[in-house]
Amino acid sequence: MKPGVVAAVVALLVVQGNLFVSAADCELADEETCALKGRSPCVSEPNTCGTCLDGFSGAAGESNAPCVANKEPQIEATADGINIQVDAGQSIVLTVGGQTLSVSELLQLRNDLATLRSDYDTLVATGLATEA
Repeated sequence: MKPGVVAAVVALLVVQGNLFVSAADCELADEETCALKGRSPCVSEPNTCGTCLDGFSGAAGESNAPCVANKEPQIEATADGINIQVDAGQSIVLTVGGQTLSVSELLQLRNDLATLRSDYDTLVATGLATEA
């Protein structure tokens, strides 16, 4: 075999060998495993996931550390000093006059108002109070 052909065959074997080793080295960081971590699949670092997927943040570069979904508001509305935000995780934040209320606090407020209304209606029905 001519020296140039031998060099080409050796180069081809080295390239194929690297591709095989690279694929084997990424066996533990496949697409599904890495997607569960919010990362792209292994590319060059053995058994290490790639960078964070779009919409996720975390350790820069290739890593097996999980990336987390960005929590920027998807919906935001403001009117008359009332601000409502719904983030990517579907959490709702209501701010009224600078005070933030959670959904559970809003539900409790609704229940308290319903109780007050019921108590008032009872007082009016018994004649202990008059309708305003």
